[in-house]
Amino acid sequence: MHRRLLAASLAIAFVACSSRSDDAQPSAQPKQGVATVTKTTAPGDTAAARASVAASVATDSLLARARAALRSAMPDFREWTDSAAITLPESADAASFRAAEVVGDFDEDGAPDVAFIGRDSDRERIVAVLSQHGHPSAVPVTGFGMSSAADSTRRRWFRRATVEAHRPRVGLEVVERADDGEIKLPATRYVFVDGHFTEWIDGE
Repeated sequence: MHRRLLAASLAIAFVACSSRSDDAQPSAQPKQGVATVTKTTAPGDTAAARASVAASVATDSLLARARAALRSAMPDFREWTDSAAITLPESADAASFRAAEVVGDFDEDGAPDVAFIGRDSDRERIVAVLSQHGHPSAVPVTGFGMSSAADSTRRRWFRRATVEAHRPRVGLEVVERADDGEIKLPATRYVFVDGHFTEWIDGE
């Protein structure tokens, strides 16, 4: 009888010690219902990405309004439909000129304007749609002395540029490819002055 009681006591003591030892050890398995979450940021969920999307939407809206104003003023104008670019010889200028729309505040009213390059029924032209304080209007940048209607070859490319007049102002630089394929340099620069675009010559 004494031996049985002693054995039972030892068994109880062993179970109690094992239980305390188990409680002291960290669990190898996560507790049920508790999940460890590592917060990740989706590629499109950053402030910079959201700002980029907002800027893209604003640009699309600006271009849509400018194109609507251009169609109203010059219904037979057709802009070039690609963004093909050329790179000038490195000795002259390595910047790319575009054959697609260019945005800039050409009339200096604090709102962006859009310049387009394309053709009307007569010749290749560059036309700027100026914001004009909320009343957009289409103003020719170039159009005289350019290719004839019979010649549909694209010969000109342009870009926004800062023209150093009496003070820096935003204008356009235009380059032309000659019949032999050579790029005519230097680029011709245009600025909006006194209600129209004019060719700017350094020193004026």
